[in-house]
Amino acid sequence: MPRLVPAVDRDGCIARMQALTAERGRRVSRAEFCAATGLSNFQLIREFGGYNGLLQASGFAPHLANQKIPDDDLLCRLRDACLSAGHVVSQSEFDRLCTRGASQGRFKPYHRRWGRWPNVLAALRVWVEKNDPGFIHRAGLPGVEAVPDPVRHRAPPPARRYGAPMNFRGVLHEPVNEPGVILLFGVLARDLGFGIESVHASFPDCEAKRRTGVDTWERVRIEFEYESRNFKVHGHDPEACDLIVCWAHTWPDCPLPVLELRAEVESRRHEVLPPVLPGWVRGAAPRPSALEDRPRARPARAITD
Repeated sequence: MPRLVPAVDRDGCIARMQALTAERGRRVSRAEFCAATGLSNFQLIREFGGYNGLLQASGFAPHLANQKIPDDDLLCRLRDACLSAGHVVSQSEFDRLCTRGASQGRFKPYHRRWGRWPNVLAALRVWVEKNDPGFIHRAGLPGVEAVPDPVRHRAPPPARRYGAPMNFRGVLHEPVNEPGVILLFGVLARDLGFGIESVHASFPDCEAKRRTGVDTWERVRIEFEYESRNFKVHGHDPEACDLIVCWAHTWPDCPLPVLELRAEVESRRHEVLPPVLPGWVRGAAPRPSALEDRPRARPARAITD
């Protein structure tokens, strides 16, 4: 059975709104009015068409903060800002010229309507040519044809490249770039005796510790490169790095030790696992990993300097 909504006393609502406004010395919000009267927003919509309808019926101005501002009003404000500044304003200048707290004059409604600031200025040019041909700064406004649409003219993303099939410990293809080298080093780090402390964008790429004995480690600063010669091409300082980790060693005169991951993978070809991709394609439930069937190992010894 549908739920019955109690009828609303229209005159009582208007009188209550006027009384609350007089009592608090300001216009009350919709939440405050509903809390004071026990009415729901649905009841206000059914009786008055919304909260603004109640305000107007009570003799008050409607709340316009969420109302759509006409294009003419927005562009007129922008034209006035340009006249006040004496030139075509930038976005930051327009924000400074607008009244603080008056969100209708800030950039957000312009961004929602036209997007980037050059598009806003192009819309202003079209508007002044129609409504204010004598606008003295019209020549400084870009034309519509000079502002490409960033969505319509966006270049398609480049096609992804894949290396030769490798299928090494879950990595199906050989690396074709530096991020692939970083991933592969993470797969091999424990076997190679490294403990990774941090990886970051600045040079050098990685800080790690390398096992030198049963209970001893040494700190190593690592730079990742797809080819070792890229270290020189990128202009890195050899004094600030201890080791280059790459996929292909192509720098015979390199002054630093080089760890070539291609050779490390080749030496471990006997560990290649069976392909798992067909199982994903069929949608079959993944089989438990062989590692999960083994008894859990004791926690690794903490790394110390």
